[in-house]
Amino acid sequence: MAGETVVTGEAAAHERVRQLARTLNGVSAEAGSNTPDFILGQFASSVLDAFDEAVRARDGWYGVQLAPGSPPQTGHAGGGTPLPSPWARDGGGAGLQQLGDALRELPPQEVWRRQPRQATETRTVFVDTETTSLRPDRRAWEIAVIVREPGDDIEFRWFVDVDDLDLGNADLVSLKIGGFYERHPQMRLDQEPADGSTVSEDSLMPCLESLLRGATIVGAVPSFDAELLDARMRFHGICPSWHYRLLDVSSFAAGALRMPPPWGFDDLLAAYGLTCPQGQRHTALGDAQMVRDLYDVVLGGRGAAGGS
Repeated sequence: MAGETVVTGEAAAHERVRQLARTLNGVSAEAGSNTPDFILGQFASSVLDAFDEAVRARDGWYGVQLAPGSPPQTGHAGGGTPLPSPWARDGGGAGLQQLGDALRELPPQEVWRRQPRQATETRTVFVDTETTSLRPDRRAWEIAVIVREPGDDIEFRWFVDVDDLDLGNADLVSLKIGGFYERHPQMRLDQEPADGSTVSEDSLMPCLESLLRGATIVGAVPSFDAELLDARMRFHGICPSWHYRLLDVSSFAAGALRMPPPWGFDDLLAAYGLTCPQGQRHTALGDAQMVRDLYDVVLGGRGAAGGS
């Protein structure tokens, strides 16, 4: 409108808060919480700022720039050239590795937001957990996931905050097998835990659900890990969504050798000429890596050590 003054910058922010506070006051919105209208106005304004930032991050990720009246643009999903973005991938192995590096540095609640893929997409994921006991009410204090992508594997490992572990119901033997007191960042006596070295269970479960959505879980007795993750996801109001058919790499490997039970995981590793690196056995990531390696050896057609 001719002659209208456009307010920008800090003055515009103040004016927005003032207008929001006036509107909220006009409908007595402050009555429910007994909060002054100017505080509610500041809160509403900060929500709008956060939404704007989220939209910009989304558009940067998908390589689009939406504006009123502009035609649809293609980005990552449509094969177009993405706009500059710290999350952009070049489509090759190097780009995938950069994505993995970036995901590993993100808080767990951000990982699932950075995984653009179809809901029906299936993939193989190697999983292992270190737990507080063998009982049905056990908690996972260390979780590792290796996501198989074309041409590369992306590895994740998290330590769960001790406040979420219900240690009063833990089994000491189980804790010692995984090296809980020696390896958990909040339990070690030789160093202070670094910021971000542990994650809360409620922030980790949405991340895991997304990484495992539609995936075939491969593990050594994967039902042990899947049952635990199922229970903890449902505790936090999340429905697990991985493929119902789990793959036990131990049975897979023993069957390929026609090896009758009983056998243990270490027996099978030895039969296929595999050795776990020193200090990595009974760590979540170390065991997940050995599950992955055994799976690859079996599918690669290699027989027992010394065989053809």
